[in-house]
Amino acid sequence: MKIKVWDLPIRICHWLLVIIIAFQFISVKVLDEEMLANATQWHFYGGYACLAIVIFRILWGVLGTYYAKFSQFVISPVKTLHYLRGKGLQDYIGHNPAGAYSVVALLSLILAQAISGLFTTDDIFNDAPYYGVLNNFWQAIANFIHHNIVYVLLGFIVLHIGVILFYKIKHKKHLTSAMITGKKTVNEAVHSQGSFPWLGFIVCIAMTAITLYFIIEIWPPVPVDDYFGY
Repeated sequence: MKIKVWDLPIRICHWLLVIIIAFQFISVKVLDEEMLANATQWHFYGGYACLAIVIFRILWGVLGTYYAKFSQFVISPVKTLHYLRGKGLQDYIGHNPAGAYSVVALLSLILAQAISGLFTTDDIFNDAPYYGVLNNFWQAIANFIHHNIVYVLLGFIVLHIGVILFYKIKHKKHLTSAMITGKKTVNEAVHSQGSFPWLGFIVCIAMTAITLYFIIEIWPPVPVDDYFGY
């Protein structure tokens, strides 16, 4: 039978990140200089969106549906090692142990990318909200993280796609369609997703919006005007 595993917020977060990360890469690696000014500004907006999605996903991992909760799918490293060695193989309805740590790694990398981007500048048109706050040493660290961790993130994304293809070819499991419909086929009775936690959803949305508002509008220092009139 088919059961609902991935709720709508999980699926929306997943596909929004796919779209936004692709746009972020294109906006700085593909677009030409004539489009750079607008592209940089939209790159900042994309970073804010990624930050909002990760904040929401972390909150939803605590207050969300059964299979969305970190407590349901993140297990100990020892048990994960047993799983990778083939000693604890079983059919997991939600994320398997390796997939669980992959989710944590991807969210951590996206979060690091978004936060470090808050301290950057394109040196021409636009400065991020916290550019100029750090001293030269930490500014260099933020720049290094933002311009290099993206390749680690892309590596994880390629690995993620490879695993999806592996499961489709070898195990005949269509993980992509499950992330579109939210449903998986199972052969036995399993824990249901349960009723949708509307109160938790409202709390997650509100906390995400408030946190992002403070990060972008309240906490940044007032920009220094470099214009000198005569």
